[in-house]
Amino acid sequence: RVEQLESKKQVPQPPAELKLPEDHVWLSDFADQHNISRNEARHLYDIHAIHGQPISKGTRSYKHIAIGPKGRRDFWIQFHKHSAFLSCDTCEHEEVDKATRLDHGKDSLPQQPF
Repeated sequence: RVEQLESKKQVPQPPAELKLPEDHVWLSDFADQHNISRNEARHLYDIHAIHGQPISKGTRSYKHIAIGPKGRRDFWIQFHKHSAFLSCDTCEHEEVDKATRLDHGKDSLPQQPF
């Protein structure tokens, strides 16, 4: 199956005039950054394994995928064990998404006897 994805034409780069929503990156750029095939990443988006937002110039034009924090986390979950995966130092996608993390202040932790 992977060979079929690799043999297909590579997912195109989004045109510069398309605007990204705040806190989003292009799935294709994110895949490139992490040394993952754009086709593999797009396939996982298509089967709803990576959350993203389709963006295009018009209703009939190619849909480029923008991913936010949840999509970056989904990407990491799907690919971090891939043999070609390159991790990065500037992203937080390896950590639990701040929006879904439970807030445990020090007062809510069980006290340990001394």
